Amino acid sequence: MPRFGAEELQLITGVLARAPAREKGSWRTILSNRGVWTLCVMYFCYNYCLAVYLDWFPTYLNSHRGFNLLRMGFYSSLPLLAGTLGT
Repeated sequence: MPRFGAEELQLITGVLARAPAREKGSWRTILSNRGVWTLCVMYFCYNYCLAVYLDWFPTYLNSHRGFNLLRMGFYSSLPLLAGTLGT
């Protein structure tokens, strides 16, 4: 590239030449990693709770507790707001 000087180009190519080769990963390596399983469990629990508070809870407040749309929206947003503040 014309923007790079000769010294800078030599430095870049030297660093790239010394870079270690990456190992090719396998599914066995990925699935045997404890951190991957921890993340899977964490995201499962997070998404389950999110689905409950976005889908089931407003319907419950409206149909079983008789909340109107304004009250239902306010009270169903409180757990999500608390989760945002907690995060």
